[in-house]
Amino acid sequence: MESKTETPECLGGFGARLRSIESIIKQAMQQHSHLTLNFNFYEGASIGQHIERTDTSNVWMGTGETKKMENTYSDEHVARAIEAICGEGKPLDSKQKWVAVYWYLRWECNFPAKGSEFCERIERLPFSKKLEPECDYNNIRKLVTCQLMEQDARFIDKVKPSNSDKALFEQCRPIVIALAQELGKRIAPKL
Repeated sequence: MESKTETPECLGGFGARLRSIESIIKQAMQQHSHLTLNFNFYEGASIGQHIERTDTSNVWMGTGETKKMENTYSDEHVARAIEAICGEGKPLDSKQKWVAVYWYLRWECNFPAKGSEFCERIERLPFSKKLEPECDYNNIRKLVTCQLMEQDARFIDKVKPSNSDKALFEQCRPIVIALAQELGKRIAPKL
């Protein structure tokens, strides 16, 4: 007997979207041995309004197992981590190196994949001081489209850069590691 999951009426059109997402996940799981999904939860706003993320949930799915990953970060945590690695004598010491921050936050914190939207998102973070160097889309726009950016930066030791991306990888690697370490120091409280 086949079981059928009913979508609560309170979800309205959202229920159809959830069924569509479920279908996509099933297809992806047939093609890959594991899958990481990032979900952002928002409250109190309609599409188009500026809203603050209230929670991010990362779910790792592998063959035969699913688990919630405990690595949710508030905007405050992300801002402090970037501040800790940004500046003269620190890993993030030039405008072009922001591409490494883009690469890691895209995968770890579900920041926008589109470079211009990423820079806008960075501008909205609650920094306690002016960053030097600042994130500037003009300095990263060509780099965010490299094949390297399609590999998951959270698994930096398993990344296989192409010959054309090796120099970029060598530039990004220490920044990704430093940012990951700083975020690890600032684990957000469970919501």
